[in-house]
Amino acid sequence: MRGRLRHRLASLSIPVKVNLVVAVFVVIIAALIVIGYWGMEVFSGARAYVGGEGLWSKSQKHAVYYLTKYAHSRQDADYRSYLRAIAVPLGDKKARLELEKPDPDYALVYQGFLEGRNHPEDLWIMARFFRWFRHIPYVARAVTIWTEADGLIAALMARGEELRAGIAGGRMSPQRIDALLGDVEAIDTRLTVLEDDFSFTLGAAARWAKRFLALSMLVAAVVFVAAGTVMGLAISTHLRRELGALRDGAIRVSRGDLEHPIPVTSDDEVGKLTATFNQMTGELATTRARIEELNADLERRVIERTGQLEAANKELEAFSYSVSHDLRAPLRSIDGFSQALLEEYADRLDETGRHYLTRVRAGSRHMAQLIEDLLNLSRVTRSEIHRVPVDVSALARAVATDLQRAAPDRRVEFDIEPGLTVHGDPGLLRVALENLLGNSWKFTRRHPTARIELGATERSGERMFFVRDDGAGFDMAYADKLFHPFQRLHSLEEFEGTGIGLATVQRIVQRHGGRVWGEGAVEQGAAFYFFVA
Repeated sequence: MRGRLRHRLASLSIPVKVNLVVAVFVVIIAALIVIGYWGMEVFSGARAYVGGEGLWSKSQKHAVYYLTKYAHSRQDADYRSYLRAIAVPLGDKKARLELEKPDPDYALVYQGFLEGRNHPEDLWIMARFFRWFRHIPYVARAVTIWTEADGLIAALMARGEELRAGIAGGRMSPQRIDALLGDVEAIDTRLTVLEDDFSFTLGAAARWAKRFLALSMLVAAVVFVAAGTVMGLAISTHLRRELGALRDGAIRVSRGDLEHPIPVTSDDEVGKLTATFNQMTGELATTRARIEELNADLERRVIERTGQLEAANKELEAFSYSVSHDLRAPLRSIDGFSQALLEEYADRLDETGRHYLTRVRAGSRHMAQLIEDLLNLSRVTRSEIHRVPVDVSALARAVATDLQRAAPDRRVEFDIEPGLTVHGDPGLLRVALENLLGNSWKFTRRHPTARIELGATERSGERMFFVRDDGAGFDMAYADKLFHPFQRLHSLEEFEGTGIGLATVQRIVQRHGGRVWGEGAVEQGAAFYFFVA
């Protein structure tokens, strides 16, 4: 039986297995919800009975009060007040007697509780609480107290009826009235004791229910979680075993062993994959047998081609090594030796030679910068974002200070709005500002004085930052090329650069869930707007 069950479980598809484990945990959650709801109902029932006991006690006290008052005042209004008060315990008694029956009429039960002035929304749970827990010791004790109290209420009513008959008929002596009132007082004293005992018993029942509910939830959680865990472990163990066998078979095939198929132990996806792998292995074995039947001429040509392939592989390895090596090192060598030639052999070179060397140095530096920018772009794309509160104004001031130190002779005014903050990655945001402010610095270079501004504005209800300058600007007809790598709107002779900076800015802003765009006009400056989510 156990083996058949295990085989049936193993033959299920992987999605079905996953859904089965999920279903187990859904059942766990549903069971805990049901137990929790049931516990709330239990506590609600206990609460309703505590409230009902308060109404019962209050009405009983009122009944004693008005009956005593009637004995002295002999006013019908006092007796009617007594009857209204005594109706509350009588209504609860009606409900209790009906609930004691094997098949109670719940309409009568609800009517009794309503006459006992209980809230209509508590009627159902009060009835169910009585039926569910009638024989629990605490509840049984409370019902016994209730029954005894109903007996005392009957005795109280008997005294009240005797008083009513005697006073109405004018035949009752003052001594008899005093005796009856003494009985009423004694009954009231006994009822007070029972009411306190009833409250204490219900409190003990509520505490028991709390412990029982907590234990039930704990046991249910342990049982269901253990079942789900065992099932999950069984499924994962089976999958690991199958995948391990498949891995070992692949290793054997990679080593040339095509004679040992992998045992297929299930009909799930892994089992079907194993069967397909075995079929593939068989076809590979057949193909290998055919290859081994080739004639000596084919073997000779294979050897020749193998030699050629080995030479090509060596060339490929050498090329791979050169590509994997730090490309910037040889570029630095080119630049360094070119500089050495210019400095040490300048007198031996004519103007054309010196021009060529200058072009070589410029090209190597441009290539080095291009590699550096590409590496930066790659790092920006791959790096993990760590969001913290960032003072954008402080970052911009730091970048502006670095730019001014690099070219102290330039007359550039930086207008940075104070107090600009955002929640983002400070390192990446600094890179974005370095590119944006650096572009403004570069493209205002041909103006004798310049102004670069960083601020915040609002468009369509959305707050955004901007970097604005009064430099060379650009033609809006080519605005769609601004953020594409290697796309430049100015020649290298006009302004240096690699065309990577704005692409880097766009990647950073997009990784922050924002958007960036540019606006400008030729020789009227440019403005770049961006927002961060």
